[in-house]
Amino acid sequence: MFVARHVLRFAAIVVVAIAAACSSDGTSGPAGDPLAGLTIAERGDTAPAPPVSTPRSPGYFVGTVYGYEPGPDTLASAVRLEGARVTAYIRVDGSEGVTAGRQVASVFTNAQGYFQLPTLPGGEYVVAFVPAAASPYQGGWTVAEAWQQSGDSPWWIMLPRK
Repeated sequence: MFVARHVLRFAAIVVVAIAAACSSDGTSGPAGDPLAGLTIAERGDTAPAPPVSTPRSPGYFVGTVYGYEPGPDTLASAVRLEGARVTAYIRVDGSEGVTAGRQVASVFTNAQGYFQLPTLPGGEYVVAFVPAAASPYQGGWTVAEAWQQSGDSPWWIMLPRK
């Protein structure tokens, strides 16, 4: 359970770091592609589920998506991103590392940047954050585990500028 709590509490930091690393280098995907560098498995119903040794309780992910703006208090000065797409994919461990499998849920952030994905079966997911096309911010992704208390601590996702 320590790993799950650690991943959930620091998801926003991971998303900022990964999003910055996902900017286009011409080899890993198009500019602004939040899943650049991440192997994407077939997203049909035939995509394999992650191996589970013990049953896990279902859970959900909730939080707010912000656009990072430098300043003395970055969270207070950050822009809340309306219309950002938040999508959960089943995590599959492939020979090349983390793989996003079948899409299982997707929502858009509201006017305050808030999102809540529906309850998902317990397990690990790749969660992608894609701002609106006209947004000056780039997308990102992180890996998180849905479990009984995963929705207790809301995320704050900071997406960097393009």
